[in-house]
Amino acid sequence: MSLYTAVESKRKTDWLLVLLYFLLVGLGLSAVYSANYDPTYEINSLWDLQGIKVGKQLAWVAVTLVVVFFLQLFDRQFYVGMAPVLYVTTLLLLGAVLIFGREIAGSLSWIVLGPVRFQPSEFAKFSTALMVAFYLSGMNINLRKLPNFLITALIILLPFGMVVLQGDAGTALVYTSFLLVLYREGLSGWFLVLFASVIALFILTLVLTTFDPVSLEVLKSGSFTLTTSISALMVGVALFLFRIDWVQSVIVAVAALVIYFLPSLLAGWHLLVGLGVMAFIGFFVAIFFDKIGKQNGGALLSGILASAAAYIQTISYICSDILQPYQLGRILVLLGVVDDSRGMGYNLNQSLIAIGSGGLTGKGYLNGTQIRGDFVPESDTDFIFCGIGEELGFIGSVAVIVVFLFLLLRIIAVAERQKSNFTRIYGYGVASILFFHFWINLAMTIGLAPVIGIPLPLISYGGSSFLGFSVLLFILIRLDSDKKNVVR
Repeated sequence: MSLYTAVESKRKTDWLLVLLYFLLVGLGLSAVYSANYDPTYEINSLWDLQGIKVGKQLAWVAVTLVVVFFLQLFDRQFYVGMAPVLYVTTLLLLGAVLIFGREIAGSLSWIVLGPVRFQPSEFAKFSTALMVAFYLSGMNINLRKLPNFLITALIILLPFGMVVLQGDAGTALVYTSFLLVLYREGLSGWFLVLFASVIALFILTLVLTTFDPVSLEVLKSGSFTLTTSISALMVGVALFLFRIDWVQSVIVAVAALVIYFLPSLLAGWHLLVGLGVMAFIGFFVAIFFDKIGKQNGGALLSGILASAAAYIQTISYICSDILQPYQLGRILVLLGVVDDSRGMGYNLNQSLIAIGSGGLTGKGYLNGTQIRGDFVPESDTDFIFCGIGEELGFIGSVAVIVVFLFLLLRIIAVAERQKSNFTRIYGYGVASILFFHFWINLAMTIGLAPVIGIPLPLISYGGSSFLGFSVLLFILIRLDSDKKNVVR
């Protein structure tokens, strides 16, 4: 028996993952067909399918099956070795989008080559997951060491930043899901608390701010209220957490004054100023904290509060220069800051009506009225779950959710049984990305998250996203099939 045959004999494909994949693909094709159903359109041959969206999606499915078949021909060491190459290639493609890309639906994220158009940001997801796995599975890598953490953060932030520059904030947010991967690999749980705190401060600042309901111009900022509260809190820190030391007292007093006057000091300045202040204060406090000893947490807490205050001052810039007006409007509508059910809140309002009209058992397949009456925009992409809710009702919606949950749980089980660190880390990357898409898409259709343009994996219409999700999953399937041939 040859070496190749001996190695191949140890391969074992996880057919349950493959079955769940095809089940979701079938549900997706059915949902796309229903969302664009036209009883007057006759299909007499396969060529006629190219005139409707489900036919185009079928073409992408066929192309994808060929691609994933070839993915199974390479051994796991190929993926380990090619991870940096794929990562750099997708970064170059993201850079090409900024120069040669075409803007579609308000997002400069497409490359158009004749009749074919694709989004490199969709492929950057699996290449980033591979690169994170490649780096973290290296020798003597510990996320609790600052250099290792910074390099890992840079790997994630590079594609994140380039996607933000394309104006696709929804896709960019997907990269925050890698926090779950890093947590599994040893990152302190305090980083999850920090991430949640950043979101909470963002929401709280918007809630306390008064906006013009039409132009969304800031009439009264909520940052002053928050920074004043933080400044007062730091006085308490000085009184109760610091030792009686005049140096410490002076430092806290100066920091409290700076925070109190930050709204006026940073008025009209851009994000870099706020980030610079935050980094300076945080770095200074880190040095100071080392000098006074870890038994005194007052300096560390002061640094956290000062950094929070600086971040609050950058939120107005994030809202005005990073988020598109329609994206900000949808967030404000969701938070109840602005009431506009016929304008910015139209999509959400119609989504809730469509899902609610399905009742317990739904109106029946191809009998949806809301999704085909042009009431629900993007009913075959971002809001495809509305059609499922309307036609299949609560029972059908739960069934689709259960299939997704089985897929996610199976991916985690596959990741946990690996002897290879590379495959385990990549597996958690796959689970995190799919979970983020799944949760956010469902949440935005029922009013629990702002509408940010996140497709439902393997179900929403779209060739680039379907191919990207399929490659993401089938690379894991191939890596898992070689779990007995572990080298790294």
